[in-house]
Amino acid sequence: MPVLAELVRQGVRSELATTYPPLTCPAWWSLSTGKNPARFGSYHFWQIAPGSYEIRRSKSYGPGKNMELWNLLNDAGFRCGIINNPIMFPPARIDDYAVAGCFASVKSDYTWPREFRKTLDEIAGPGGYELDSLTGESKSDEDTTRDCLRVLEKRRRVMTHLLAAEDRPDFFLGVITESDRMCHRLLNRVGKGGELAESSERMLIEFFRAMDSAIGDMVDAIHEDDYLIVMSDHGFGRRDRGFYINEWLRQEGYLAVRTGSVAGRIKSSARRGVNSALNRLGLRDFIKAKVPRSILTRLAPAGDVEGEGKAIYDFIQNGMVDWSRTRAIALQDGLIYFNTTDRPEGIVQPGEDYERFREELIEKLGNLTDPDTGERLATEVRRKEDIYQGDYMAEAPDVYLAIEGYSIAAFPNIRTDGRLMGELALAGHRQDGMLIVRGPNIRVGEEIGKANIIDLAPTVMHIMGVPVPDDMDGRVIRELFVPGTGLAEADEAYQEARYSEKESVEADADEDEEIRKRLEELGYL
Repeated sequence: MPVLAELVRQGVRSELATTYPPLTCPAWWSLSTGKNPARFGSYHFWQIAPGSYEIRRSKSYGPGKNMELWNLLNDAGFRCGIINNPIMFPPARIDDYAVAGCFASVKSDYTWPREFRKTLDEIAGPGGYELDSLTGESKSDEDTTRDCLRVLEKRRRVMTHLLAAEDRPDFFLGVITESDRMCHRLLNRVGKGGELAESSERMLIEFFRAMDSAIGDMVDAIHEDDYLIVMSDHGFGRRDRGFYINEWLRQEGYLAVRTGSVAGRIKSSARRGVNSALNRLGLRDFIKAKVPRSILTRLAPAGDVEGEGKAIYDFIQNGMVDWSRTRAIALQDGLIYFNTTDRPEGIVQPGEDYERFREELIEKLGNLTDPDTGERLATEVRRKEDIYQGDYMAEAPDVYLAIEGYSIAAFPNIRTDGRLMGELALAGHRQDGMLIVRGPNIRVGEEIGKANIIDLAPTVMHIMGVPVPDDMDGRVIRELFVPGTGLAEADEAYQEARYSEKESVEADADEDEEIRKRLEELGYL
């Protein structure tokens, strides 16, 4: 990747720590607001609503208060352009334009202003603009790579054109998501040897070379005195196995399922057989489009993306959890929620009971062993208040678990055979992403200590001379700047946080359902 290598030589590089867990959502909210997830209430794509057992799609509370970076820059008189923000839907109503990303509804307006969609289609070329390259189970590796390269090419055309425009905005954010799709699909095979590993490596190299070239075109389109930030919202790595955390909670007596659901494991296995048959015949997507969801969940388990067993979302949504005997339950990526007494059938009392139970759970999770080898697993177990601070702590998971630095997934399915460990096909995210910064008064060819994703918004505002709201958790990354220059020596200008009351909109019920389907197709549910 010679373009990125040259940018490293021209500027500053750093690892970039992201949110817990390292997910697209909430990482992009933290990037745009400079705040930790408890200040806007988003911890995962799906979370258990406070005071209930409802599984609710995560929505940011930030956009309703217009507290994202582009809102603040707009208020200061700067024009902004956003292309392919993954979690932005509906698109922000800003000057100049905003284009929602992969979780948008294609049936509705995913650009602002509405007529900007026509401009995108014209620039993108044959077939028009595409929101994302879906990498469903029915696609081959070759089809996935071909689709990612096609969408990447459209991103290159659109972003390069907009960056080179004479009337371009003052601040521009462009996002390439296809690298995520390629890594999820292929990275687990790298280094394993054999024909499949070799073909996966070839396809990954082909894609990343193409992405490097696309970044080069974008860099060539901007001015030499522009500030340029290249970053990722998380890192990536192998994830060959999954620890079935809810099955462990069940075996430890912390999670109870209805007797019928345990006795009906054969029925669940039959459903998985139907699911597998539909996949082999290439009919699953067709069936999903034609069969009502109330029937589909009984035919093919919802959310059963990979791994054995039944998805915990199915258990919760179909009333198969015995909450009167359940103290804890986990969603994906190690987010463990307690069944506290503010919920309809909660049994964990606040105060001493809560703390005593949490200490017990943390101690046990800290001593997990590999069920296949008997060796102790390296676990990171954290309390929510050790990670988050803000008005939406009630919605935060009570305990967070990561296993072997994310190389083993904390997978939420409940197994049909009681096993605690299984093989996984998809690679996973890592806590540390990457950051490169180049521009006037930026150090050259240096590496600095780790930055945090919440630091980017205040740093951009500092560069652009806009006072930083005093409720941001992030800091200005002062190490980026050459000592003795204005940006390096000037104190950050903070002001009391004031957010405008501009109109903001949310997705309606139909759009929410389409977004849910897209999340499922992408493997997030």
